[in-house]
Amino acid sequence: MGIWAGKLLAGVVTFDHIDWSNRAALIGFWLGKSFQGRGIMTRSCRVLIGFAFDELHLNRIEISCAVENRRCRMVPERLGFKQEGVSQQREWLYDHFVDTVAYSMLSSEWKNRPV
Repeated sequence: MGIWAGKLLAGVVTFDHIDWSNRAALIGFWLGKSFQGRGIMTRSCRVLIGFAFDELHLNRIEISCAVENRRCRMVPERLGFKQEGVSQQREWLYDHFVDTVAYSMLSSEWKNRPV
């Protein structure tokens, strides 16, 4: 889904994969530099996560970020996701492999989180 700021495409947030048999999804996102630091991606992910749990009746959401990408990692951390672990050289990014950190949220945790 596109994230729009007026007539400008600010970024995207997607279900990169939905595993229907296990009621789980992986969320991916990207936000242009000039739009970062305003909470736009945190709010966008919050809406998509709510949709996943409330409308699609999923049980688990995952977000994976490059270990070095602090801004990306702040999104699941702000939303209360649990860090599950680090995968070495998991993703080819630009011109090299990077380690990624996996975060998860369960439907029951989302519904019972402090707001």
